[in-house]
Amino acid sequence: MLAALTCRKLRQVLRELSMSTRFSTLTAAGALLLSAALLAGCGGGGGGSSESHDTAQGANTGAGEATGGEGQNRDERAQVVGGVQSPQYELYNVSPTADGLGIVVSPPLMKANGAAVARLEELPEGIANSAWMRKGEGRLPLRVILKNGQYQLSQPWTWTAAHSGRADSPVIIEAESKGGVVISGARRMVVSRAVHGGVSPVQLDLSASGLSAFDQLWVNGRRATRARSPNVGSFYFVKGTVSSWPGDAAVATSPVDRQAFVSEPAALNLLSGLSTAERDAAVLVAAHSWTTSHHRVVATNAGNEILVSPVSRWAFLRKGAHQRYFIENVPTALDAPGEWYFHPVTRRLTYLPTLAERSEDVVLDVPAISTLLEVRGNAATGQWAEYIVFSGLTFRHAGYTLPAAGLIDQQAAVDVGASILLRSARHVAINHCEVSRVGGYAIWLRDNVRHSVVQNCEVYDTGAGGIRIGLANQPASETATGHNTVRSNRIHAIGFQFPGAVGVWLGQTANNTVEENLIGDTTYTGISVGWTWGYGPSPSHSNQINRNFLYDIMQGSLSDGGAIYTLGTSPGTEIKGNVIRGVQAFNNYGVGGWGIYNDEGSSRILVDGNIVLNSDHGGYMLHYGQDNTVSNNVFAGGRVAELQVGRVESGLQARLLNNRLFPSVSSFLSFTAGTGTPALTFGGNKVARQYVALQTLPELCGSGCQIVDGLLISAASKLDVPIITESGSPITFSQPLASSWSSVGVTPVDSPSLIWGRSKGHIFDAAESTLGSRPVGFRVVPADRPEVIAVAQNSVGERCLAFNDSAGMSNRWEPFGYLEADYQTGTTTATFTLKVDAATEFIHEWRDPGVSPFLTGPSVVFSGSRGVVVRGQVVAPLPVGEWITITISSTQGAAPRWSMVVRYANNTTFSLNNQLPVSEAWTRTRAFYFISNAATTSTPCVGKWAISNES
Repeated sequence: MLAALTCRKLRQVLRELSMSTRFSTLTAAGALLLSAALLAGCGGGGGGSSESHDTAQGANTGAGEATGGEGQNRDERAQVVGGVQSPQYELYNVSPTADGLGIVVSPPLMKANGAAVARLEELPEGIANSAWMRKGEGRLPLRVILKNGQYQLSQPWTWTAAHSGRADSPVIIEAESKGGVVISGARRMVVSRAVHGGVSPVQLDLSASGLSAFDQLWVNGRRATRARSPNVGSFYFVKGTVSSWPGDAAVATSPVDRQAFVSEPAALNLLSGLSTAERDAAVLVAAHSWTTSHHRVVATNAGNEILVSPVSRWAFLRKGAHQRYFIENVPTALDAPGEWYFHPVTRRLTYLPTLAERSEDVVLDVPAISTLLEVRGNAATGQWAEYIVFSGLTFRHAGYTLPAAGLIDQQAAVDVGASILLRSARHVAINHCEVSRVGGYAIWLRDNVRHSVVQNCEVYDTGAGGIRIGLANQPASETATGHNTVRSNRIHAIGFQFPGAVGVWLGQTANNTVEENLIGDTTYTGISVGWTWGYGPSPSHSNQINRNFLYDIMQGSLSDGGAIYTLGTSPGTEIKGNVIRGVQAFNNYGVGGWGIYNDEGSSRILVDGNIVLNSDHGGYMLHYGQDNTVSNNVFAGGRVAELQVGRVESGLQARLLNNRLFPSVSSFLSFTAGTGTPALTFGGNKVARQYVALQTLPELCGSGCQIVDGLLISAASKLDVPIITESGSPITFSQPLASSWSSVGVTPVDSPSLIWGRSKGHIFDAAESTLGSRPVGFRVVPADRPEVIAVAQNSVGERCLAFNDSAGMSNRWEPFGYLEADYQTGTTTATFTLKVDAATEFIHEWRDPGVSPFLTGPSVVFSGSRGVVVRGQVVAPLPVGEWITITISSTQGAAPRWSMVVRYANNTTFSLNNQLPVSEAWTRTRAFYFISNAATTSTPCVGKWAISNES
């Protein structure tokens, strides 16, 4: 038990922290964290720092204010604020040197060899060697304040048991002001405007830098794109399977259809002419249903076939006919502004600046290490890294380098590491920190991590996911990872390199709490819980997933995922009070995006009081499992069915009780596999009448489901919780919803959906483009003739996307290009500028090529000899040699409404409403076509376009 004097001293420290005027928001939360997570014995009758706290009662006390100890924590805060105002801690101030490579510590700290601590990496050694570390009972907490500035690491910042605090005297590493301290693992290089002179490309010789190969680069704070083809926004597609690869004995050891496939000719053209080193460094990234694989290219042949390594986990084209891939890290793909390439032999870095960057300094951050912070003990010997708090720090620029053999991801990028790593650690807090611009996951509470907290942090711009807890394979034990808390964090824009990664991932771990986090802009699942498929033994149980807000999940990037996803038997696990807005899968290869997804074997889980809106396939999915309870939820706007069961089994699979359903399709319940009907029980469920018209309830539901009047759901903006009313009265949820979601902002950053998902929009401006280039995501036919459509400069110095048509084209409708999308709802608008010559016959057409024959949306012909032509009739003049601006808008779905406006150079306009031709069954836009249809020499030019959809 801690002495009363020690507790009083620690309360004084916490009071001083909470009243700090320099850092009030941070330190108030830090005080609460320390009082709850580190001081279970001060005021509550318990005490000490022994592992005996790893009981259920100890977990509640240590988890924070949302547990059974809430009243005590509030009393503790009152005592802190009202206590003695003199500071009670030992203090060190750390300042960075001007170049960020060194530090100055005041008062000085010395290393074991007698030299002064001079680098941030040496700070833990200085603390371990200090007189403070040797003090016994009554030792004060140690507070280390990092002064604002940039700190550059050359190796991981490592804290071990030798550098740890105690329950009565934790080590607190704190930023002078939140956001003011940046700890970076990058080598920064600046190419001034005076040096590069606005000329593209920018080149740097790194042969003497000591930098090895790297997979990420940040330029002026933005993640740059490693040279790839097709460019961002577009993909190659696997054209066929391969059954044999003659003459290669190695291929015979595994199924050939997992090692080779038929390619598009353009992909092979990209690889031809490369040196051996260039080809060895190339990466072929293939998208599977719920993940990706990263391969090396082994060989190609005359049949347009590509042989890759390592062997894919799944056969190519196993999940459908639209399997995507692209090739990156080859010099022949360096063709778009914002792309870069590092040559493996010459060690030369080449970067193509954007138009804006040509008039400013170019600041390049090259990651030199993969781990920024490591807290590491040894649980097996009882040497824990413990009682350490990191507050207000910003961690950036940790890299991830693909292994030479490539990487096959099973799911959730579980083989990718993290920039902050905890191992054999307990009572560690990461508080009010930022982790961004990293190549892997942001934070990983890995093996044997207990009673630790990540809260009030922002995580974004990650190559993989956000926060991981536990391992994919860790048996239950007294020291196994568990009893941790992830609270009130903002996790967004994740999955740039590994789109199958997850916002918050819990593996084989128990008694963790994930609550009140804002998670969005993901390429796959938001929160994943459990890592045992089927009904096998699982150490995952009693995890609490409460009051999180999840939005823009999956974004058309991958499939077979959900906002909240579970696996395996997990008694005591609860999913309560979460709000989910928008889950959209890529349903052309694999299928499925759900709000709450209980996947294989999910059993004994409570799903209660959640709100799920606008999910691809519905609010709730049970693949298969036993004894689940789904109660008091609101499911609305699912495009297939609000409730789904994937596999029918005997035994009670789920209880569906007191849910409110707002289906957007005729059936709100579906089950597709097995025979008979799923073993479900229903009671008190209500279905809003206006959303199902006169639908007849299925016999399966019986009296357990009732169509009712007066059940309404409000329309609210993306980060607002909708209001659900019944007979005019708001519904009160059994699980209170967090009140702070809508007021929490996130740092603006590019979305990974630009790389992996269906584009939310297309923007192009020829004036900002490199001569000879093509717009991002623009697919061109014929693909083997890059000169037929490219950015060119005309006689008056204007740049435009020139369509170089001639009588020698194979087909009259060549050349043409198209932009992919998938707009099913809302209003779509396309605006572009066009200049024609007398021979021009130029078609702009919206299509749905997902059916055969394809369906056509609005289609307009721009003829230099006739004018603007709709349905074969000339509707407006078309001046030759002058720019015009065309804007076409339409609703998507049934009974579309159209409009077109043509604006001329003299600012006059022509309008047309609801007269554009459209196929009778057309309801969605999957592609926008630009077609030169002349049978003679003609060069129509497109200056810019902007295409968007507002749902």
